[in-house]
Amino acid sequence: MTRVTDEERKAEFRFGLAELPLSAKVLAIPDTFVCRNGTVATGMEGLCILLRRFAYPCRLSDLIPRFGRSLLELSEITSEVSSYTFVNYEYTLQSLN
Repeated sequence: MTRVTDEERKAEFRFGLAELPLSAKVLAIPDTFVCRNGTVATGMEGLCILLRRFAYPCRLSDLIPRFGRSLLELSEITSEVSSYTFVNYEYTLQSLN
């Protein structure tokens, strides 16, 4: 991930630097995510990709400059972290329906 100012981080991810590790801890984000195709991402990278994807309307191609990943990798990581989040917190997400 390229260097990001705190203002950019808040705008893009909706979280500041101090809040990201806390969010990862509260969500029990694992140290790494291993995708079906073998792509590996750190837990923090996966969380940031998911937050960026959901916090602001964008295409996966818009994430390439920020994360330095291919479209396929970004898609796989987003899917893996989304699935992890849904499986582990489905009960809280259903109440939003």
